[in-house]
Amino acid sequence: MRWPAPLRRFFRHLRYLIKLHGTPWLPRIDFLSRMLLLFGCLGGLSYLVYQLGFMDTALAANRPDRIPPILFSLFFSGMLLRCLMHFREWRHTRLFVADCLLLLLNGLVLWGFHAGGAAPKALRFLLHPYCLYALLAVLSFIHLSQMSLGFLRRRIKPTMLFILSFLFLIFIGTGLLLVPRVTYDGISFVDALFMAASSVCVTGLTVVDVGQTFTLEGQLIILTLIQVGGIGVITFTSFFALSFIGSASVGGQLVLKDMLNEKNLGNLFRALALIMAISFMLEAIGAYLIYQSIAGTMSGMREEIFMAVFHAVSAYCNAGISPLSDSLGGALLDNHRLHFWIACLILVGGIGFPIILNYLRLLRHVLGNVVRWLFGRQQIYHHKPHIIQLHTTLVLATTAVLVVGGTLLFYFSERHNTLAELPAWAQWSESFFYATALRTAGFATYGVSLLSSPALLFTMMVMAIGASPMSTAGGIKTTTVAVAALTAYHIIQGRDEVEVRGRRLERSTIRQAFSIIALFTGYVFVVTLVLCFIEPDMSLKDLLFETISATATVGSSMGITGSFSTAGKCCLILSMFIGRIGVLTFFSGITRDVEPKRYAYPYDTVLLN
Repeated sequence: MRWPAPLRRFFRHLRYLIKLHGTPWLPRIDFLSRMLLLFGCLGGLSYLVYQLGFMDTALAANRPDRIPPILFSLFFSGMLLRCLMHFREWRHTRLFVADCLLLLLNGLVLWGFHAGGAAPKALRFLLHPYCLYALLAVLSFIHLSQMSLGFLRRRIKPTMLFILSFLFLIFIGTGLLLVPRVTYDGISFVDALFMAASSVCVTGLTVVDVGQTFTLEGQLIILTLIQVGGIGVITFTSFFALSFIGSASVGGQLVLKDMLNEKNLGNLFRALALIMAISFMLEAIGAYLIYQSIAGTMSGMREEIFMAVFHAVSAYCNAGISPLSDSLGGALLDNHRLHFWIACLILVGGIGFPIILNYLRLLRHVLGNVVRWLFGRQQIYHHKPHIIQLHTTLVLATTAVLVVGGTLLFYFSERHNTLAELPAWAQWSESFFYATALRTAGFATYGVSLLSSPALLFTMMVMAIGASPMSTAGGIKTTTVAVAALTAYHIIQGRDEVEVRGRRLERSTIRQAFSIIALFTGYVFVVTLVLCFIEPDMSLKDLLFETISATATVGSSMGITGSFSTAGKCCLILSMFIGRIGVLTFFSGITRDVEPKRYAYPYDTVLLN
């Protein structure tokens, strides 16, 4: 986009005057622009919560109509100052046109406020309350995302930044769920905190009936928390921030590179954009398939569309939260096609973003070679390109073993129990759903408490294993178990190195795998022991199941979550939070790094067997 010559001369002359006469004031003006945008963001979000959350209450009887002009003035002033101060950098951002459009809309809104009733009819559309709310939300989210990258420039451990991002979102969600309009009869602080933590950590444990407790606004808040928590707070904010400011600092890019497992710094934005695009595309496809499965089963088309979108997001993010009182049971108990699509969404969301990106890289490589061969620029070659990583192989192999083995075990252990009244094909379908949903998501058709002992024991084991790294689910992770099993196998054979597909595993990876297993097992044991003192009336089996479900962010329940005391709920909240972060990540984030020593102690032996 090329600006008109008079406008370019004006900005060039204005920038020259600022540099000539205002050099000592430049840092102060830059700081002023940041403060204006910060106050605009905080004020805008507070105004939205006030207007949308208290609109039908006595607190909103006198709505402050003078606040929107002040907020838009803050945004306009801050954006204009930033434009003048950093015009050269600003015009090279990826969404420069969108940023210009936002600045123009901001100016038109201010003009409309100033003109009042004399404003043109076309401009009055922008002054509609819902248009103002939408514009305020977009401006606040974009500028807060840009400010969030400032934390990456500071010397904060990436693990601590990861922890703080989820903690911040949980408390924001708690405050939103306490707003009067999002519930029918109100909710306590602990229950709101529990529901916010369960949504952000994509766990799925609930202490209240979502459909009967929360209004449509409340369910939308829970859906948003699931979406942001599933894909990742930093992934969301970094994508929008990099979209509007072009690039982050070198330190910020290194932090994002480690979090996204991306080898090339130049591909950060592409990786973020692919993660966002693939997630929304899969959720949209899933919502359509779910809608086709439930069409005609509810009161109206709007409710069916909302339920389809909610369950698609909840399934892809492995949350397992449903607005329906009976989850996927009740009226949907015999809808096996619905159960199948939800199980597929759970699987796709649980394999992790690196797997999808890895196969997209392979597809691009193959298609590129085919095109070059068709045009005679390359000969056919017969070697296998080394694009599929070892991580991808381990994830797919372990997931296949868990799903196929789980389907067989559930079929043979439940065909005379919960699945006894179903035909043979439906028994296999529900066994596949059991093996998938009870491992990571927590959706339920029949009550978990009705399962046989072998199925219940297997459920606790696969819940602890969980899904794959950098996915929307939690647990020990499939690769951790695969590395531990391969290490044990090679030790039994008397081999020093762990070799898989022509590659050796690093010793640091092996140490990390066994550390995760030890920390997870120890944490579950300690929390279960504490719950035995807090909830003496509950059985050990039920408490152990709830603890594993919370720590592995699964959400399956024996039906006793709502009966926990306040202290018991707090234990589960902490377990959900630590489980979503990762046990090893959490404890390494809250401890100080030890500087490496320049010397080493002599080795010694300890008897182990």
